[in-house]
Amino acid sequence: MVEVLRWETKTMANSLENLMKQGLSDNYWNEYIFQAYVNHKPDVIYLKGLPDVSSSRPHHTDVHKFASLLPDSPLS
Repeated sequence: MVEVLRWETKTMANSLENLMKQGLSDNYWNEYIFQAYVNHKPDVIYLKGLPDVSSSRPHHTDVHKFASLLPDSPLS
């Protein structure tokens, strides 16, 4: 039983790590940064919005080609 829990925990951790590193598609994080950009300084880039809620980003678009792969939250 303990071995199963360790395996499941490791699998979930690997899945989360892969999602955070790769996103849901090849350009997932590039699109997020492009759509969430607000301003910059020499040492910092300001972003606004949530990665999985496209309407929360200032430069989101409803065109399917560029829209977030995840649906908007029902709370937004």
